Parts: sequence; C-alpha cells; structure tokens
Amino acid sequence: MGTKTELLKLAKEKFGETLTKAEIKLLDKVAIAELADYSTDEECNLRAVVIEWLCYNKKAAELVTHRGICLKEANIEGLVNLAYLNIQFPLCFEKCNIPEQIELHSARLRELYMGGCHIGSLSGYGLEVEGHIFLRNGFEANGEVNFTGATIEGDFDCSNGHFIHPDGIAIDLNRARVNGNIIFTNDFKSKGVVVMVDSHIEGSLICKGGKFTKSDKGKMAINASGLKCGGDVLLKGGFRAEGEVTFSGGTVAGNLDCFESEFSNHSGDALNAEALNVGGGIFLMGNFKGEVRLLGVTVGQSLECHGGVFDKPKGYTINADSANIAGSVFLRNGFKSNGKVNLIGAKIGGDIDCEKGHFTNPNDFAIHADEIEVGGSIFLRHGFMAEGIVSFTGGRIKVNLDCGFGQFINKIGPALWAEGLNVEGSVFLCSRFSDDQTDDNMPKQLIAEGGISFQRAVIGGAFDCGGSQFINHGGYAITCSGIKVGGNVYLCNSLKSVKQKKEASTSYQVFRAKGQVNFSNAKICGTLDCNGGEFINKGKDRPVNKGENVALNLDFIKVDDSIMLSNNFHAEGQVNLLGAEIGGQLNCVAGRFINPVGIAFVAEGARIGGSVFLCGSDYKGGESRETASENNIRIEGKVLLNGIEVKKCFLWCKVDSPEKVSLDLQHATIGSLWDEKESWPKKDKLFLHGLIYHEISDKASKDSKVRKEWLCKQPKYMPQPYEQLAEVLKRGGHGEEARKVLIAKEDDKLTYNIMGKCAGFWHRMYGLSLDYGYYTWKPLKWGIFIIIFGAIFFWACKGLLTPTKVETYASGNSNTKKVKVSDDYPTFQALAYSADVFIPVIDLQQAKHWIPNANKGRELYRCKWFTIASGGLLLFWQWMQTLLGWVLTTMLIFGLTRLARR
Repeated sequence: MGTKTELLKLAKEKFGETLTKAEIKLLDKVAIAELADYSTDEECNLRAVVIEWLCYNKKAAELVTHRGICLKEANIEGLVNLAYLNIQFPLCFEKCNIPEQIELHSARLRELYMGGCHIGSLSGYGLEVEGHIFLRNGFEANGEVNFTGATIEGDFDCSNGHFIHPDGIAIDLNRARVNGNIIFTNDFKSKGVVVMVDSHIEGSLICKGGKFTKSDKGKMAINASGLKCGGDVLLKGGFRAEGEVTFSGGTVAGNLDCFESEFSNHSGDALNAEALNVGGGIFLMGNFKGEVRLLGVTVGQSLECHGGVFDKPKGYTINADSANIAGSVFLRNGFKSNGKVNLIGAKIGGDIDCEKGHFTNPNDFAIHADEIEVGGSIFLRHGFMAEGIVSFTGGRIKVNLDCGFGQFINKIGPALWAEGLNVEGSVFLCSRFSDDQTDDNMPKQLIAEGGISFQRAVIGGAFDCGGSQFINHGGYAITCSGIKVGGNVYLCNSLKSVKQKKEASTSYQVFRAKGQVNFSNAKICGTLDCNGGEFINKGKDRPVNKGENVALNLDFIKVDDSIMLSNNFHAEGQVNLLGAEIGGQLNCVAGRFINPVGIAFVAEGARIGGSVFLCGSDYKGGESRETASENNIRIEGKVLLNGIEVKKCFLWCKVDSPEKVSLDLQHATIGSLWDEKESWPKKDKLFLHGLIYHEISDKASKDSKVRKEWLCKQPKYMPQPYEQLAEVLKRGGHGEEARKVLIAKEDDKLTYNIMGKCAGFWHRMYGLSLDYGYYTWKPLKWGIFIIIFGAIFFWACKGLLTPTKVETYASGNSNTKKVKVSDDYPTFQALAYSADVFIPVIDLQQAKHWIPNANKGRELYRCKWFTIASGGLLLFWQWMQTLLGWVLTTMLIFGLTRLARR
C-alpha cells in the first residue's frame, strides 16, 4: 500500500466521510513532499483539527515526509492547537488565513514558516524550534504573538511582517533564546509593544527599516530590558519607533547601531539603554524625539552621534550619567540637541568631539558634564554652538580642552562653567587662524555670551583665549580665581598665519571682554599676556564710582614670568593687582587704562621681580612726543601703588595727558627710578611718602631743581621723600644736589605752613644764615662780607672816630687845657677795626681804642628832643656789626657742632 493511500485510510478512520476535497489534497501532498497549493482552487478551507491530527497521531506523523506540512493560500478554520507536541517535521504555511489562535505552547518542531499568513494570534510559550521561525513576507497578526521562553536554534525572521495588537503586546519574546538572528526588517510593522525582556540572542537583532509603534494603552514600542545579544543591535536604515525603545540592563557583544533611524517619545524615553553593556560602539546617527537614556552604560568602543538630531525641550536629550566609554564620544558634524546633554560622572577613554555640533537648552544646561573623566581631549570648536550652560565642573581631561571658534551663549549665567576642572594639557578658548581656515560659513571668532568660569581649575599647559570675545555685562566675562596654569595665559589679540598676514588687511582678531575678567589668587607658571586686549566693564546700569567696575582683577595673582598689559592694551574700568607676585616684568608699555572718576590701576602690596613699565613705547627716546603720542601710555584715573616692591626699574614716562592721572607711590620699594618731568601728574596728585628707591636711572633727571619740582607735586609736606631723594643722590656721587634737596626740605616747611610764626621766623633765619646747617661755612662768608663792608665804611668816615683815651695839659701860661694822644696810642686801621668790632672773641686793640663820635659830622636830623649827626649813624652801624658778629659767630659754632655730630 502506498504512503498516500495509507495516510488517507488513517484519516478516514479518524474523520470518516467528513474529509473535504481540500483536506484530501493536503493528505496527498504531505505524503509525497509537495506543496499543497490552493491559490487556484475553488475550495481552500481546511479544518485545524486535520493539521493537528497529522502532528499528534504517531502513525500519520510517520507518513509525513521530511518537508513537513506545506500549505499555500489555504483558509484554516478553528483553533490550531499544537501545544506540547513533538513535531518532527517543519510547518510551512504560505499566505494562509488562520483567523483563530495558533497554539504552540511547550511544543517542539523542526521549523515554522508562515510567510504572508494572516493570523489572529499565536502562543508559543516554551516552544522549541530546531531551525528557524519565519513570520515574514507580508505576515500579519491581529493579536499577540507570544514566544515567551522559546528556544529557537536558527533565526527569528519577521521581515516585512505586520503585528497588530493595539491593546497590548504585539510580539513577546520574553526570556526567549535565539541562536541565530532576530530580524525585524524590510517594512516590518508592529502596533503594540515588542518584548524581548531577558532574551538571549546569539546572533544579531536586525531592525533595518522596521516600524515599531507603542500600544494605545502603553508607552513602549520595544522592551528589551536585560537582553543579551551576541552580535549587533541594528536599529537603522529607516528604523522608526513611536514609543520607548529600551535595552536597559542588557548586553550587546557587538554594536548598537541607530544610523538613519527615528525614535519618537516626547513624553519620556525615546531610547533607554541604561546600564547596557556594549562590546562594540553605539551609533546614534538618527532623529530622537525624547530622551536617549544611557545612564551607567558601558561601551567597549565609541559613542558616535554624527549628524544626529535629539529633541527633548526642558529635558534630557542624551542622559549618559556615569557612562563608561572606552573609546571616544562624537557629537559633531551637524549634531543637534534641543535639550540637555548629560555626561555627569562619565568616563571616556578617548576624545569628546563636538565640532560643528549644536546644543540648545536656554537658561539651563546644554551640556552637563560635571566630574567627567576624559582620556583624550574635548573639542568644542569650529562651528560648535551651545545656547545654555556648558559645564565641566570638577572634571578631568587627560589632554586638551579645545574650544577654538566655538559659540557659547547663556544670558543668565556662565556660558562655559569649568570650576575645579583638571586639564593635563592646554585649554584653547581662542580664535587663532590657520592656513586651512577656509569655510566662510564658520564663525571667525569664539564668542562666549554669559561669560566663562574656570575657578580653582588646574591646567597643565596653556590657557589661551587669544582673539576671542567674552560678554557678560555687569558680571564676570571670565572668572578664573584660584586657577593654576602650568604654561602661559593669553588674553590678547590673536595673530593669523604668516600666509594670511600677507593676504589680509588686518593681521589679528581682537580679544574683547565686556564684563569683569577675574584671575584673583591665580597661579601662572608662565606669562600672563594681555597685549592688545580690550577689557571693558563700565558699570552698566549702575554708577561707575561705586567700586563695582573692575575690568581686570589680578589680586594676589602669582606669575612666575611676566604680566603683559601692553601694545594698545585697553581697559575701561579698574585694573587690580593687589598683592600680586610677579617673577618677571609688569609691562604696561603703550597701554590704555581708563577710569576717569575712580581707580584706573592698583597694585598695592604687589611684588615684582623685574621691572615695571608704565610708559610709552618710545620710552628709550626717538620720535618726539608730538609725533608719537599714539604710542604713549594713556591713564585716566588713579594709579595706586602703595607698598609695591619692584626689584629692578620703575618706569614712568611718555604718559599721554598726565594731568588726568593721580599717582600714589607711598611706601613703595623700587630698585631704580626712571621718570620724566613731562609725565609727572599735576600738583596735589603725586604721593611719595614712604617711597624707597636705590637709584635714579641715568635716563632720568638728577638735577636738584627738577627734583624739587617733582617733590612739590605732593598735596602735603612729608619729609621722608626729601630725605630719600637726598640719600640716593649722595650715594650716586651727587652730594651737592643732595644738600640742595635737604635745604629744600627745610624751606618747604615754611612753604606748606607747618610751623608757628615764631618758630617759622627763627627757622627762616636759620636757613638764611646757615642753610639749616647744610652749608656750615655760610656765616663765614657773610662775616667776611660784613667785615669788608664795615672796613670801607669806617675808612670813609674815619674823621668821625675819636680815641677812647686822651691826655690833657696846660697850654703855656694860660689856664686852657688841651687834649693830646700819647705817642704809643694804636693807630686806626679800618680793616682791623671792622674785624675787631665784628668778631667777639678776638682783641685787635682797635675797638677799645677808637669809637664813633655821635656829636661829630654833618647834621642829618633834628627835632625838639634830639639831633642825629653822621657820627651817630656810624655809631649805630658799629653796634649792628657787633650784634651781627655775635649772631653769625654763634651760628658758625652751632653749625660746626652739628657737622661734627653728623
């Protein structure tokens, strides 16, 4: 008996004469390994029980060939119940209509093919399949397809399949194990959640071009939490998901690839890969409407989001908190984020590259990467734009932070926030041109609107802001208080390349800061270069004389090399260097310091190891002041240098409009003083009390007359500046000039009216006679003059002098007595007489023997009480010469005594 006949006989024994023509055809075909094709048959209805009988009846099943049951375009009526069956042949249903449920619970079969079938639902809980499951090529299910706990040795292929279950689960592969691939490609569609929770896929999950839509009552489109995938997860090539797609807690040995895909779930997570472990890379180069959740994700290679669009306004677009990525993170080349990108505590083995990426989240964090650790560099450059805060507070970067030409905008706080950041390389916030800078659409200057903050950051290399703009009116444009920089700090203009210098009319980009620049308590191992930079903080919307308009704050900064505020450096507002420590120079050559109603420049208590240059560029001489005034230093306001220490030279020359300057050098210590008369402030605007300097430069005037004018610029009398100047002049071999300065010190006591009238009179006399003891022999000069003058006077009037001792005798026989001078009486000598009258301690035998006779000579004046003759006038002069002799001799002795004491 043939197989066909035997199988038909068994069937009739089971079903009797109820077998239909279509069912008999099925029995014939399964016995000879042919397809039962009903596509052209008028009758195509099959009872499900016939198919079930073929599977569970041992005798019948033995007569089914290796091709199994193969149907095409049949209409299967009733529940297909194959639960718990061990089916040793494939089931192949092509374009069949099975409106009721297919039950495969805990069954075993070789393979299941249902290409193009339309079914109600399918239950394959615990199903074991030795080969593949194909639900593809137009397959359509209008209920749940459940393979929970199933084991599939081959692929699970749903290419171009449609799974519709709006009220719940469309496909359930919960805890399923697939040793091949799971394929949802080629116009695959699901309405209802596709579940792969805790599933295990040895191959890949391929969803190219698939469309997954959440159920009407749920929020998930794909739930693959805990999925273990031995290959790749490919959600790409036109993949679309409306609802959350989750792979949280899973493992993917290969890549998670979302290239050219679309995820939509505005109210929640678009893609949830929290705690996912990916052995390869994650590629998110699609359109994501909702949060991409990568908290705690582990990635063996890179996270790449080239050109990706991420949209979650006022929420997280990418949330990679505590992510661990062995490679790099690429958010560049047209990448767009409308919401917050969160990288807090993430560990990145390579770079973070955001070149030409756009990050938008106004008034909140655009990039929040506090405590991040990056093994390479961070690139926020060349077309990068962020509207909102970019924060790397407390992070660590192994190489560089490069923000060249980036755009940072945040109007209510810092645009770039990097407090406590540790960068082993350099920080580039600059606009330095290169020869390949040819993209006309790219910004030509870095702009940070809202300011930047690097307080307490540690930078191993340079901190370069050359040629960029930092804007934060009324606040901090740049705040780097407490920063430590191992190289140089550049807040200067940015030079172009040599090639561009030749081709362009301008050769640099101007550094501008509108708002305060704060480097207080900073430590810089190299140079602070602010050459040509503009620092403007005018105190917008508030009075500028309240001490709130600091343009550049360098209080207590420590710089191992120099600070350069030169070459048209421009500050509108206060420049502070209180307590600064500078190993090299403080160079302000040709700078501009403008704060007319307040302090323009203050460096009280600063210590400078080199020189201080507050001068024009032509300070060594050259062009006249008239032709080179644009190269002068310009200061409008107060310059406070109280207590400053300058090891080398202090230059104050070529100052434009010195009448607008007030200079305070009180208690300063300077090595060499180099100034010029034309640059001195006006009277009462120079303060020198306590100033100590060791020499006056050869380029500066040492003339006492000129220096007295300098000292007279002080508002009140202070003796120390005179004494200091005299000491320096004397030490330099200018003793005469030193004495003149000390005399001027005493003269100015009278000029400034610091003495009473009586004391002032005697002090004046002391000055006139002895020059306050600094010219000890001046009374001797006066004495010689008086003696000579007296000698001439006495000689001319010698007829008016009479001897003090005479003898009387009788003349002849008469009683008349006559007067005669004895023969040994001293002869009158005019010069000796004058000296004898003037010098009180000598006796030349003249003054005691000759005396002017007041009654002799021509009558000069007569009144009713007395008459004055020329002899009386001579007597008066004798008295005066005697008095002057006592006074000048006493002063000479006093002066000699003080000289001996000195």
